[in-house]
This record gives sequence, C-alpha cells and structure tokens, in this order.
Amino acid sequence: MAINTTPNSPRALSPDVTYIAAADTIPDALVYQAATVAGAIEGDAPSIRVPFVKDAGTVGFVAEGDLIPDSGPDLDEILVQTGKVAAFASISNEMRNNGSATSSLLSNGLAIAVQKKADAAFLSNAAANPGPTGLLQLTGISDGGMLDADLDVFTDAIATIETQGGRASQFIMHPATWAAIAKLKVTTGSAQTVVNLSSPEGAPIRSLGGVPVIVTPQAPTTAILGVDRTTIIAAASRLALAISDQPLFQSDSTAIRVTWRTGWNVLDPKRIVKITVTP
Repeated sequence: MAINTTPNSPRALSPDVTYIAAADTIPDALVYQAATVAGAIEGDAPSIRVPFVKDAGTVGFVAEGDLIPDSGPDLDEILVQTGKVAAFASISNEMRNNGSATSSLLSNGLAIAVQKKADAAFLSNAAANPGPTGLLQLTGISDGGMLDADLDVFTDAIATIETQGGRASQFIMHPATWAAIAKLKVTTGSAQTVVNLSSPEGAPIRSLGGVPVIVTPQAPTTAILGVDRTTIIAAASRLALAISDQPLFQSDSTAIRVTWRTGWNVLDPKRIVKITVTP
C-alpha cells in the first residue's frame, strides 16, 4: 500500500481522513480470501442483512409456453454483525516532514497490523469478545478428526463439505503445520514428498486434494480449517486513514490512525471442517 502525505499542499489536497479500498490495500485478508463479501459497511453501521434461499422448494421441468409455477421457496436472511479494528501511532513532525517515507511506512505498518488482528479474529475470536465470533469458536462446525501422516483427513474434509451441498474452497493453517505436511516423504529415506510442492514450471504450489492452502501465522498450531467460502458471508468497509496534529500539539507530533470495520456470519456451519493438529 502506498500512501503519500502532502503536508505543504492546500488543505483540500491533504484531508484529515483518507478512505482506501481495503480489497486493494490488504487483499490477503482472510475475509477476502476465504469468505464471500456481500456488502460494504460505512460509518458506524453495525450490521447488514443478506437474504438467501434456504430451500428452493419444488423445482421441475416446464413445457414450452406453460406458466412457470411458484416453487414455494423458503427464503431467509442472515445478519452480519461487524466490529471496528483500529491501530494508532504517533511520530514527531520533524520525522514526518523530513522528506522521507516515514509517514507512509508507518501507515502501511498500521494497515498490516489491522489486517493481522482481523485475520486472528476471523479464525479464533471468542464469542464473548468484542467483534464477530471466529470460525473455530462456532457451534455446529464439522469435526474432521486428527491430522496424521496419511493425510486422509483432507479427503474426508472435502467429502464432508460436498455432502452438505458445498464445495471446499480453502484449507487454512499455520505455517508450521504446512511445513510439517510439506516435509512428509513417500517412504522412509526417500527424498520424494507426499505433497506436490511445485508445478512443472517450478512455481511453488500449496494445495491438498486440489484445494488451495492458505498459510497464515494468525492460524492456531492446533487446528486446520477446511472451508466453503460461499457459506461464510462477510462485510467490510474501506480502510480509513486519519492524520492529525491536534491531540499532540504540545509535543509537536502527529497522530496516525487506521480503522477498518469488518464482520462475518455463516449460512451452514457444517460446511466448515475443523481438523485437529498435534503441534
């Protein structure tokens, strides 16, 4: 993310608050990789309502020219509650105005910190904490068993999601977990890995059973999640970057604040599979 500060420009060209497309700035955030973003949250709006078809009712063939009967679908809606993730820092005005990229680097760092907190919450946020409940904390998700050397749990997880009418879109795990899987060998003493780690062109591959693997240090070392991203409905605002010298006037410094509102909910928790890992 490149953010340019313009301390000597006219006021209209250096606003106190700048809004930035989060999907472009932090595209690796889990809500963009492993969920379906159904709406944008702006200002202090705490939630959005997303309609969905719970049961399509009676669907069948219709002869040409005949009236299409009402299928009698069961319609419902899901409420996506959101929370605000925020980071704050200050720098001296000498540092800010010295012509270096200090202010931009600090803003970038705060945006990344906000993403990391949101990613950790997406996976593990307890229901009692502020913000939406993390996927691993939801009741009703499918138990995928214990990870072992034959990796059959991933085949079973894919089948579990498909049995529930979904499609496995990602496995999410900690880097140490992926490293342990990637180092598994076909036989003792062999250099051949169980998992294919590169394409014929030599590009690195991270997938299991044809399902992409997302590796993030925000994932716990004790669990892997297999998800169908279409069952995870999310909302996200733009990133808001605010810069002000007012609260730190006496210290001749500038405050920088980054905020992002995001949240998620799940249509069918059975299309999320938890695989237990022994670290």
